[in-house]
Amino acid sequence: VYLVRAFAEIAARHPRALLRLVGAGPGQVRVRAELERLGLGDRGELLPPVPYAELVDVYRAADVFVLPGVMSPDFDLDEISMVIVQAMAVGLPVVTTHHAGIPEIVRDGVNGLLVPPDDPEVLAAAIRRFFADEELQARLRAGAPGSGARFAPARCTGRLVGGRPKGAGGGMLAGRPPGRGAGGAQGGG
Repeated sequence: VYLVRAFAEIAARHPRALLRLVGAGPGQVRVRAELERLGLGDRGELLPPVPYAELVDVYRAADVFVLPGVMSPDFDLDEISMVIVQAMAVGLPVVTTHHAGIPEIVRDGVNGLLVPPDDPEVLAAAIRRFFADEELQARLRAGAPGSGARFAPARCTGRLVGGRPKGAGGGMLAGRPPGRGAGGAQGGG
């Protein structure tokens, strides 16, 4: 719910700001309640899980992807890392927390912004910084797609299996994970 608290500060300064959350989980009821408690029920949209093909359109409709990761018993770093990679692959800058393996994907000031976990004020400040600085927005948008591609499943698998980039020859799997067809791995599972 600390994303909602950070959004409250953004919403107070930007009357057209909208928070769109995609997915389902045990925290969804708390998120909806916090939106209502803060008077933001009409500014927060909770979408059910979206198929990957449609998720690309959701990413493209956004200005920034904010993922304040929280360490919890149901924390899934693989899932969190994948949505960051997906957002960046379509050119969406990321604001997220500096913990676990996330800094391997998001480089602060290059392709996104990193903040400490569990601090709504610092998260809101990073979002405000993003929207206030057009040069920063352009730099992060330019850095995002290459970073997303760098962590694409097929490319990572190719590095693990063959140690060489796709097309390098030498009998490697050409970047395809075992058991996948010629199309390679698809994002989102």
